[in-house]
Amino acid sequence: MGRFEWLEMPDNNKEIKKEKKSFIDMSKEEFMKRAKEDLFSGNFESSIRYFSRALGEDPTIEEAWFWQSWILVQLNELKEAKTWINKALEKFPESIDLISLKGLVMVLSGDFDLGRAYLDNALEKKGDHKYTWLYRGYLLLFERPILNFKHAQMCFSKAQEKGSKDWFFLCNLALAYIENNYPDYAFEIINKAKKLKGVSPYIYYVESRANLMSSNFNKALDLINKALILSPRFEIGRRLHEHIENERGILYEIKNLFKRVFRR
Repeated sequence: MGRFEWLEMPDNNKEIKKEKKSFIDMSKEEFMKRAKEDLFSGNFESSIRYFSRALGEDPTIEEAWFWQSWILVQLNELKEAKTWINKALEKFPESIDLISLKGLVMVLSGDFDLGRAYLDNALEKKGDHKYTWLYRGYLLLFERPILNFKHAQMCFSKAQEKGSKDWFFLCNLALAYIENNYPDYAFEIINKAKKLKGVSPYIYYVESRANLMSSNFNKALDLINKALILSPRFEIGRRLHEHIENERGILYEIKNLFKRVFRR
């Protein structure tokens, strides 16, 4: 399964209308609070609307620019993500996280040279480089998945060192291994995220994807069910649930086919 093959986000106009009613008289601090709550529970589409509202109140919130762009990348809206990152970089040209995210978008778009240039630029600046190292690992694995694995792993190790106290970042580091077909390396990182956060729908989601990549369909389904119980509006969680059910159904049909063949 590729990075985004199973992810097709449905429109949810009823939910949007309901949220708009709650926007009245909210401050930028409240918008940011709600945005992060939805972000960390996997409600990305709701989260991005709250970040957008926060920026409407105060366009100088760098964190809101980053997370809004980051969510668009997760939803595979690369063209729109690039637009928002470019707007953000006009306001924050020295932002390490935004420059690094632009590098990732270039990598995902297939422009490895430009992606490397952005990531190198980010590393030259003083500050926190956990996302830079994470996305540099993506670059290496996208270029040469097998030959570059050890070098990518070194980048991921540096990223983990920088973000060792951030459970959400650790989840996305685990996803880097999962999305590049190395799920076995993700489980230890997921367990570290669990120790920091405890029960979390997003952690269940990441762990479900690791088990799915390892062909543990029943475990993957159990975990995503737990995530959806905790966070019923977890949009990408619902899509993952449907994908697991489909994959498990196909596997069941294949097993039955072999049974019928060998019984003849």
